[in-house]
Amino acid sequence: MVPHPYDPRNPLLTVRKTLPGHDQPYIFYSIGKWEPRKNQPALIEAFLLAFTPGQNVVLQMKTSGFGEWEGFPRNYAACLATLLARPDIAARGWSLANVNGHIRVVSQHLTDAQLVQYHLLGHCHVSASHGEAWDLPAWDAFMVGNALVNATKMGHEEYDEHAGGMEESPRFEPVHPQYGWHALARWESVSVEGLAECLAFEFKERFSVDPPSQWRADVLNRLTYANMGVLMRKYIQEVDDAARVIEGVNP
Repeated sequence: MVPHPYDPRNPLLTVRKTLPGHDQPYIFYSIGKWEPRKNQPALIEAFLLAFTPGQNVVLQMKTSGFGEWEGFPRNYAACLATLLARPDIAARGWSLANVNGHIRVVSQHLTDAQLVQYHLLGHCHVSASHGEAWDLPAWDAFMVGNALVNATKMGHEEYDEHAGGMEESPRFEPVHPQYGWHALARWESVSVEGLAECLAFEFKERFSVDPPSQWRADVLNRLTYANMGVLMRKYIQEVDDAARVIEGVNP
């Protein structure tokens, strides 16, 4: 695999985020189409299990494309109604009367400039996705200097120093059948409890982590166009050499 190189002209790299103020709501945020793979219900559930209405915390979700998926909530309202009816969530004080001040949904189209502002207003990007080849919203959040919480191990290892922290190794489950993938296709399982723990920990440590870190600088140095070009050339050469051996031609 050749990781995604970064564009040094990306305006997100010029941003210098600061720690949130003590009286400022801490904003977890996500970006993704409403679908089983993106797994927003798990994110909403984890948020409700991690926090109570009295805490100064917000979950903001940019999503769209509500549709019919078997066994999957049709939209945010249906998902929320099911979760709020659960005794364990109601016992934490959550109700329809107070949840809207803590969970916000953006469903309209955002321009590139508005998307940049969306990242700038947030403090920690969260992904509950079952799988990403290269999670571009999380990558943009990393370049801005925001914190990252990812529910799965794969798809963001190159730029998330905590990737896979919830479990030593990933676990997998069958892909939702409506995607029409191979019958044996699997994607990563998501631990709602583990995700809730990560959200709670990030909120607890929100005043003690200084973004961006040296890790960010090291990642950007490693993922330059030039370095990724060298890696791509190396892999192509390895394939070419193997083909020559198979065809009986000395490499």
